[in-house]
Amino acid sequence: LTNMSHEIRTPLNSIIGFSELLYNTIDDDKKRSQIASIRNSGRSLLKIINDILDLSKVEADKMIVESEPINVFQVVTDVCSIFEPNIAEKNLHLTIEPVTVIDMPLLLDETRLRQILFNLVGNAIKFTFRGGISVGIDHEEKDEKTVDLKICIRDTGMGISEDELEAIFEPFVQQKGQTQKAFGGTGLGLTISRRMAGAMGGEISVKSKLNEGSEFTLLFKDILKADFIPDKVEKSFYDYSDIRFEESTILIVDDIEDNRRLLLDALEHTGARLLEAENGLQAVRIATEEIPDIILMDKRMPVMDGMAACKRLK
Repeated sequence: LTNMSHEIRTPLNSIIGFSELLYNTIDDDKKRSQIASIRNSGRSLLKIINDILDLSKVEADKMIVESEPINVFQVVTDVCSIFEPNIAEKNLHLTIEPVTVIDMPLLLDETRLRQILFNLVGNAIKFTFRGGISVGIDHEEKDEKTVDLKICIRDTGMGISEDELEAIFEPFVQQKGQTQKAFGGTGLGLTISRRMAGAMGGEISVKSKLNEGSEFTLLFKDILKADFIPDKVEKSFYDYSDIRFEESTILIVDDIEDNRRLLLDALEHTGARLLEAENGLQAVRIATEEIPDIILMDKRMPVMDGMAACKRLK
């Protein structure tokens, strides 16, 4: 699956990358809309591939969990903010309801937690057509070192029949009436979320009434408190087309010509001197002769791979 994923992602990278470049260079609204459709379709396909790969990692017990001090409320807020356009488009409301204030950082895998919440909140929005979604955050301090954390996602959507409550967590299963054509998706989001939660020492449960709504509960027991939390880094937004490098040389190394062209086109406006190589051996020779300031190196290449080339250059 890993090899297959790499082979599929390579052409997808070109589809998404070149469509992004075209989108930012064309003024015609109709053409921009068509290009956006290509880009968004590529992103949808990439998500399907990522879902399948994530499921295979969990099933093979290869899912890596990395705990770090995180601000749970901030993570929930960030995830919910992603869906603001979807909420506005469907004329719904999305609220965050802290039952108790979590005033200390907790040790959790932030990336996996974001992915689980993204799936749960995204599902709630997908299957809700009136009313809204609330995300409740609660915790209970067990002792001076640990807490139980509970995050509940409630919606006023179509609900789930009692006999399907467990089936929806099975791979590729969608409940009755939720056709792939109507709602999209692979039927893997809940499967991956529950198994990821399990890998993190947590669990996901669900309560629902058909035509009334659902409540998904994410529960982590005995989570360690952290002594500190890293400062939140404010994101800055800028038009990348305005970036200009000082006089410099950039070497792009990739055996796939489309990947090299994508990077060459993306960096053309910077004014940097751009060089390219199609394998690690060429890269070593060119780097030795030209002494580039930056090398963008692919890992998997014929003749000499990127890791071997980097070792040779060091």
